[in-house]
Amino acid sequence: MKKITAIILVCLYVLNLNAGDTIINQKKCERIQLSIKVDLVSCSNKDYLIEYRSEDEVRGEVVKVTAITGQNAKVIKSK
Repeated sequence: MKKITAIILVCLYVLNLNAGDTIINQKKCERIQLSIKVDLVSCSNKDYLIEYRSEDEVRGEVVKVTAITGQNAKVIKSK
């Protein structure tokens, strides 16, 4: 009985290690600063346009987030 339990635990541990690598490596995002007020974040098949409130070259809070796909663009957050 102890051997079966040990084998099951080892199998679960190995599966967990493999699943963790897969989940972490699925999304590789890039951030491109277009201007002081605007960033473009690209992840997989979606791009996000993030607009900041800017005062004297210092970034403020996020004003607008737009999700861009191949077919359309949708505003996620707007202040």
